[in-house]
Amino acid sequence: MSQYLSDEALTRRLTGFIKKSRDDERILRTILTRSAQPLIEEAPDDEKAAEVQGIRLPRPYRRLRPEYPQTAARAEAEATVDLVVDVGADGEVSEVQIVRWAGFGLDESAVATVRKLHFFPAMKNGTPIPMRVLLRYNFRKPPR
Repeated sequence: MSQYLSDEALTRRLTGFIKKSRDDERILRTILTRSAQPLIEEAPDDEKAAEVQGIRLPRPYRRLRPEYPQTAARAEAEATVDLVVDVGADGEVSEVQIVRWAGFGLDESAVATVRKLHFFPAMKNGTPIPMRVLLRYNFRKPPR
C-alpha cells in the first residue's frame, strides 16, 4: 500500500513539474514574440506637428463610409466611435481597438469598415514606418 502512495505522489510531483515547465515556456514565448514586433510610432496630433518631425501621416487610398445598422436606426441612435488603428509600414491595418464605444451595432460597423481600408503608409524622412492613428466615425440618423 505504501508503494502505491509513493508512486501516486511521484506522479503528482512530475505532473506539477511538467505544468510549470509548460507555463514557463509559454511566458518566454510571449516575451520573445512581443519584443520581435516592430515599434509603432504614435501619430502626431496634426499634420503641421508631423511635418516638423519629418513625418507624413498614413492616408487611406479611398475613404469608406460605415453602414448605419438597422439596430441603430430602430433606436434612432447618434454617436461617435473612436478607433485606435495600427497601420503597418506596408499600409495594411494590423490592429483595431475601440476606444469610444457607441453600441447599437455602430462599433462593429466602424471596425468592419476600417478592416477594409488600405493606406499609403506613414513616412518618416522618406522611409515607410508603422504608425498608430486615431480614426473617428460620427454616426447620424439618415434623413427620411
